[in-house]
Amino acid sequence: MFALLLLCWLSRGAKAKDFTPFLVLLAAVPALLLHGNALSIWAFLKVIEGIALFAYVHARGPALLTSSVPLVGFLAGLTVQAIAAFVQFARQRDLGFSFLDESPIAGNLPGVAKFSVHGADVVRAYGFTPHPNILAALLVAGLMAVAFLYLVRGVRLRFGYRIERQREEIVRGLLVFVFATGLVVTFSRSGWAAAAAGLFFVLAVVTRHARLREQFGWEALRFAILLVAILSLLWWIFSPFLAARASIFPQEEAIALRSFYNREAVAMLVRDPFSGVGPGRFVEALAERNPNLPTWSFQPAHNVFLLVGAEYGIAAAAALLLVSIFLAGRVWRRIFSSQDPKTRLANACLFSFLISLAVLALGDHFLWTTQQGRFLFALALGFAAAGFPQETRIIPVS
Repeated sequence: MFALLLLCWLSRGAKAKDFTPFLVLLAAVPALLLHGNALSIWAFLKVIEGIALFAYVHARGPALLTSSVPLVGFLAGLTVQAIAAFVQFARQRDLGFSFLDESPIAGNLPGVAKFSVHGADVVRAYGFTPHPNILAALLVAGLMAVAFLYLVRGVRLRFGYRIERQREEIVRGLLVFVFATGLVVTFSRSGWAAAAAGLFFVLAVVTRHARLREQFGWEALRFAILLVAILSLLWWIFSPFLAARASIFPQEEAIALRSFYNREAVAMLVRDPFSGVGPGRFVEALAERNPNLPTWSFQPAHNVFLLVGAEYGIAAAAALLLVSIFLAGRVWRRIFSSQDPKTRLANACLFSFLISLAVLALGDHFLWTTQQGRFLFALALGFAAAGFPQETRIIPVS
């Protein structure tokens, strides 16, 4: 489907300047040339795929951002994911939808993400993704999209009851509840942190920025009250599980392994600063360096920038970091430079989601190593590069 999308774009007016993002690949070429094998070539092709998506979104961003079809489809798909996640948690096993590539999950299966509550194993919800953390990232994106839809209605501290407005309130409130519930049952601490950072930032910007506060302040207050009410209800329902999962100790396995992987990534980067160990070869190099570890412990570094540095060298890691910072800076400047309040709000929500992605990128690897993660990362950076039109349309979701 993605290949067909690109072919349609190429046949209907893609321009030479649209392909300038591919110049970033020059920083990764030495790693491929010096460590070329089947795995490295495949990993390099996946990087090309991500850049192609970025280039497409960069070129077609204004059209995508003013159409309701992509957003409605995304929110509908996430609703199915969140409901499936809740049923998985309630059953403590998969739903049997292997034809949809649902991961087989159960408490007695090895390698399934779970945690312990009072000595009993609790399986985390996957939805239709390969891991709960990936589902959490998608749900964070959904929450940020609904935050924009909720706030953009702005009534300037006035409220007149209308049936249409009540319908919008119900739809948006239900979406927040469904996505928040799905996020809770993933029990993804990085997902929780990313959602908290993103939602806090967008509410803080609306509160602190005079023009945004005048236009959207009342809706921001209502949205904050709704979030507090939903989170209080979810805490009351899931408190034993949340309390067990929220406890973080430096000596626990997840923290210790992340620290170990990141130290190994730094060591690989120091050893091969210009070409790394090769595209997609971090796990192989980790096994070569630590042959006595159990096989389940061989995982990528849980930091996207360190992982890229270890596999492609310091130039590629620096290019990714600088591009990310540059694009985030562009979105930040648009919050204050745009004359249209709705466009300011849209950029504030996008910047908030970039903050959420930064939290995920610094604590996990799936934004670089999985298809869903790469697409989410490329989409966000592509929208940041494209920018919102100066008069952002309100996309109806009701």
